[in-house]
Amino acid sequence: MNQDEGLNCNPVQHLEFYNINLNAWCKVNGFDMPSPRSFFAGEILDECKLHLFGGFNGEEFSLKCQKFDLMSGEWSDLPQMAKERVDRCYASATEMDGEIYVSGGHHKRAQNKARSVEKFNPVVNAWSQVPNLTSARCEAALVNLNGCLYVIGGFDGVAVLSSVEKLEPDSRWTFSARMIRQRSGLGAVALPGCILVFGGHDGFQRLADGEKFNPDSETWTLLAPMVQARSNFGIASIGRLVFAVGGYGGPEPGQPLAEVEAYDPSIDKWFPVEKMLSPRSGLIACVADNLQLALKVWGTEERKGCVLLTSSLEKDSHQQEHAGGLSTPMLDPLPNGWLQNNTNENA
Repeated sequence: MNQDEGLNCNPVQHLEFYNINLNAWCKVNGFDMPSPRSFFAGEILDECKLHLFGGFNGEEFSLKCQKFDLMSGEWSDLPQMAKERVDRCYASATEMDGEIYVSGGHHKRAQNKARSVEKFNPVVNAWSQVPNLTSARCEAALVNLNGCLYVIGGFDGVAVLSSVEKLEPDSRWTFSARMIRQRSGLGAVALPGCILVFGGHDGFQRLADGEKFNPDSETWTLLAPMVQARSNFGIASIGRLVFAVGGYGGPEPGQPLAEVEAYDPSIDKWFPVEKMLSPRSGLIACVADNLQLALKVWGTEERKGCVLLTSSLEKDSHQQEHAGGLSTPMLDPLPNGWLQNNTNENA
């Protein structure tokens, strides 16, 4: 994706919540970000504490690091990253052992891609340095599998990457097996024994297909495509399912999506689920698996599943009606009880 394309849209402040039991989205009063923001890195800790790093506020890149407590509805500032005290956008984040790792990204002032990796410890409220990546990259995916970090794909300023780097404990980054396709703005999740990646942009077009990585054999295999090709979208796994949320993918350049899909790895198939209330891209998707949060958001006594949280970027409001009418292929309708059965924590 042309990064300037993403920075021509208008960041927003509001969050949206998805209730699996109702297959419905909502906005919650008082749960807005302090200021508009997009293309940030983010992760959730302790089931209800959302952490955001860097991003774009509509005019300039940001170096802000902030925490949002979903139970109290309060935002607080966090220390700035120690190694790169400059604005950062298009970075990647993941959690491992109670700490959040942030890798790569793009520095607007320096006009370069970052190799740096840092980790944030919420107990001491401080950052520490991690060995640099071998290759500078932004718009990559960062996941934790079996106690190892994997940085996947991205853009180095010249080319879209298929390369993958792996960091084992007390070691340095080494290259792992390349993906079958080069991808930036991709989505990735770690499931037991494997990593799944989907979508992205290969430098020529947005992608719909996915790949599965087996760490034992160091091999990638292709997976079924999403209904909608997309890049710079939110992705999260709940139970046995993987959700792809929003992103770029409309028929016009730079048009964000409201469409949401759910993937069942057991049958290698995607199903469309309820759209978001607003089309948006440059977002993150997190899982807030907290009963009290579900009660607070919905005020109902139904069985609670997980709550999917997203936030970020949408076109001007007049685009919403058009985006909601996109002509996209539809897969089979959702089987009765399929969402609930496959996202139950005991599944």
